[in-house]
Amino acid sequence: MEYTFISYSRKQLYFAEAIALHLQKEGIEIWFDLQQLGAGTDWASALKSGYENCQRLVLVVSQSALASKYVEVEWDTARQNGREVILAVIEDVDIPEKLRDCAVIDFRTNFNSAMKRLASYLSGKLPRPTDRISAQGKFPYSLHLPLPIWFAIISLMWPYVWMLVLTLSTLREFPDQGQPYLIAGSIVMGILAFAAGIDRFWKHNLEHQAVRNLGAIAIIIQMLLMVMALALQSPLAGPIVICFILNVYFYLWFTKRSAPLLRWYAAGQAPQQLRRRCHAKLLSKDAQLGEELLKSEPVDFFLNSDLADRPMARHIAQILRQAGHREVTDMSKAQKHLHLISNRTSRKVVEQSSADGTSNDIFLLGSSIDWSESLDGAGKTQFVDLREHDVNDVKVLASSLSNMDAWRRQYALEATPTKFEAFAAPASVQVYRFLAYLQVMSLLSLALLQLFNGAWISALLPLLFGMGIFFLVERALQRKVPLVIAFSVLAGLPLLLAALNGQLLVALPNLLIVAVVLYSGRFWFPSFAPFAKDAIGMDKDGKSKIWGRVFVIVSTTINLAISLLQR
Repeated sequence: MEYTFISYSRKQLYFAEAIALHLQKEGIEIWFDLQQLGAGTDWASALKSGYENCQRLVLVVSQSALASKYVEVEWDTARQNGREVILAVIEDVDIPEKLRDCAVIDFRTNFNSAMKRLASYLSGKLPRPTDRISAQGKFPYSLHLPLPIWFAIISLMWPYVWMLVLTLSTLREFPDQGQPYLIAGSIVMGILAFAAGIDRFWKHNLEHQAVRNLGAIAIIIQMLLMVMALALQSPLAGPIVICFILNVYFYLWFTKRSAPLLRWYAAGQAPQQLRRRCHAKLLSKDAQLGEELLKSEPVDFFLNSDLADRPMARHIAQILRQAGHREVTDMSKAQKHLHLISNRTSRKVVEQSSADGTSNDIFLLGSSIDWSESLDGAGKTQFVDLREHDVNDVKVLASSLSNMDAWRRQYALEATPTKFEAFAAPASVQVYRFLAYLQVMSLLSLALLQLFNGAWISALLPLLFGMGIFFLVERALQRKVPLVIAFSVLAGLPLLLAALNGQLLVALPNLLIVAVVLYSGRFWFPSFAPFAKDAIGMDKDGKSKIWGRVFVIVSTTINLAISLLQR
């Protein structure tokens, strides 16, 4: 079978995926690793076979792709085998001497136009394209960016520009109001916003949450400027209002639906919902997510898991059974051997499973883990990432167990390409964490107020409760706390404190909210079971811990200051 191999740096996964899906929609046979490396596949040998036997190779050219030794092996092998290499350039680069005789298509500014030209060339309808690509100059930022990316950059920077312009425009009318400080503040805030993430647009290295945070801050600042301009009856009020509307559009619509923005995110940094919304429509009809997912040939499966992961294992097995598959208790009688791996799993168990493994063994990743060389045996086959506990992921796995070929595209779309060490959890667990931090902030603020009033004994209880909830959350995120304890502490301690203060009704809404959130994430929490001595464990997640502590300290300080000012 003749096919075109897509070679790319994993950093630009979403861009490469968009190219692959568009070409498939045009009827061109594609070899794209995320589709071909199904659950349990020996990814190294499959990948090697893919680029060694391709008819042509499309190289998604970026700075990281040209720096990757693995990508170089792919395109160099294709050239040695006499295969054509087509360059799909997405960044300003200095094309290596070995590749300068290849066909070149410029994807930097107009994706749709370049995509049509690439499909036409591969179909034989267009002569060999040779677009001119300028090498990266001394200026660190490229001007060859798509219009949607320019729109995003301008939307995020306008509030700080208007802040400076509005300050300068009022300088004559209010000469003694400290404008130099406001001017300096405008410049500093703009520089901080740029350094915090806007420069990543130029570097093609975006994180969805960072973009959302920048958009939220821009809306708040733009709203304050709009009120100020209207109050001062400034002639700038009209343009500022227009920019505010654009900021709202950017935050509420653009970040949730923009395919160009998705292509600009680094691998694993875009939410699955955005990825599905932009790419699902490119799938063929036989690979659309729907009721037909459950129509699959029944398979006898055995699900192996640690005692601590039984809630998660039961949930996965239930979905597989609903899809028509049969769970067996004897591994020797099973057609598929599923191994649920989490931070609670014994290393020896994983090593033994990978050593005794067959082509029927599939490893399911239930939580983030601390990867090490001892697990490389299991890492030779393609994992199924279920850390976010998305039901769609398990449903697609269920349908692909008996017929992976029919579900390759949908299976690839559900895959979440994030490093095993990176912290990933269901959305409900993230909400649980946020609610806990809010409670900690509230309790610590109460304790500090009591201390200001000299009520040392009254401050002791909220202080202990606040610190207790905080340290419980840190342990819960490491999956060391069962669901019952997580619920009892997060809902029970505030309830107890409210009862002691005669405010029981005030704490009941909190009880209800915590119950709903934890019920949604109940399968993620471990059951009562001891840690194995050689448990894989989870990375310390230092960045996340620092963020949590900074959030608690800053929010507590602000809440305390507001409370003191209101007295």
